[in-house]
Amino acid sequence: MSVTPLPTAQGDPLYEGTYTAGHWETEQQSAQAFDAVITATGRFTIYREVSGAYQWLRPGQPHRTPRIDRIIMPTRQLVEEGWTIGPVAVECKRSGIKTGPPIAQLFDYSHAAWQINHTWFMPQWYLLWPLQTVKSTLQSVFAQQRLGGIYIDGQQRLVLHSQSIIAKFTEDQPPDLRMNNTTAGRKTGSR
Repeated sequence: MSVTPLPTAQGDPLYEGTYTAGHWETEQQSAQAFDAVITATGRFTIYREVSGAYQWLRPGQPHRTPRIDRIIMPTRQLVEEGWTIGPVAVECKRSGIKTGPPIAQLFDYSHAAWQINHTWFMPQWYLLWPLQTVKSTLQSVFAQQRLGGIYIDGQQRLVLHSQSIIAKFTEDQPPDLRMNNTTAGRKTGSR
């Protein structure tokens, strides 16, 4: 994949889910980089600026029509390789912004149905680009709500994650799919 890896710094809160990672000054640059990386995998169809409808609103929440930056739909090849989670919703942000507002945005979006080619659906996962691994209590919240991040690591792998790795894509290699090994988002009731 011909995209510069995101910088990493162990122990630095910039790279532990507090801020978006990378080197993109605008959301447009970030989205273009995301599109390039996803296209390089050859395993997804990208749908841009997808409109939806909320299934329910909290009391006092204004009615708005949601629009998510990207829906990535697995190709038949990826499904045959073992992809089991269907389409994934992705919100793209520029680098260096606090992740609180976009995470709240993703949580709101998770209560919407989306429409592509006259077909309505609800993705299982909502990811923020570019977000490296999250730490502490956010991991549990991410897992339960099926939220996560997506980024390029230092070894040029595209990584989709929540509390744990969902999948990794490396150019010219079969994907490392781990979504079937996680219990994320399956628990209900008290803990």
